[in-house]
Amino acid sequence: MSDVSWNTRVLNSFIAVVEDQEDAMLTAMRAQTLREPAGRYRMAALERQVISEWTSARLALSTVIPDWSARIKTGIFAGSERSQQKKLAQEAVALIERREDHLGREGETGPPTVSEDQLHPWVWSAARATWSSGHYRHTVSDAVEAVTTKLKERINFTGASSAAYTAAFAESSPKAGNPRLHLRPFEEGNTWKNSQRGAAALGQACVAGLRNASVAHGVNDPVSRQEMLEQLAAVSLLARWVESAALVEHTEEP
Repeated sequence: MSDVSWNTRVLNSFIAVVEDQEDAMLTAMRAQTLREPAGRYRMAALERQVISEWTSARLALSTVIPDWSARIKTGIFAGSERSQQKKLAQEAVALIERREDHLGREGETGPPTVSEDQLHPWVWSAARATWSSGHYRHTVSDAVEAVTTKLKERINFTGASSAAYTAAFAESSPKAGNPRLHLRPFEEGNTWKNSQRGAAALGQACVAGLRNASVAHGVNDPVSRQEMLEQLAAVSLLARWVESAALVEHTEEP
């Protein structure tokens, strides 16, 4: 599913449940059933549903209207926060539709995109569950951990994760029990060295900058789905390098 269709779907879903809640509140007020157990139960169930939908809608809103939170007003004439969130969601859907219409009229296809099901299987297998539930920080952390585990298995390494990438893509010759991963056949010169250094650096960046940093932040920090998808794309590239690299083991000198 593309980011555009996902954003539209979750925003429209949020708008629908808020409108259901508003209609139910109005009906209960007219019938004077708010104090009755059935009325309270109905409103509580709708509130839980709205909160659940808002978790994803907030991320979609951040992608379309980055400054949405600054536009929530307070004060007696501002209206409820929930009603303002619904109006912003409606505005975001309208913006998406206008952009899509413009692309269609101009004959453009838009910039290239990466969908989650196009990620490397190691990454998507580890990320699928938390991605679907909207826990994106856990998603990236789980994906990095999965790729790092595969790397350690390939070179039989038991040390720290960041050290594993240094060991795997080291420029030095492999030693007994310490094989190397080579992205390209060995050759003298900077091209081969740069490919090794780049792979090690990407692995360390994913461990320190994506896995460790995501764990350090609160999982409820507002983070856009697009930002997390970009991070997963980086981890997916790392996975492809780890899987495709040639395993080079130590050989005894004749």
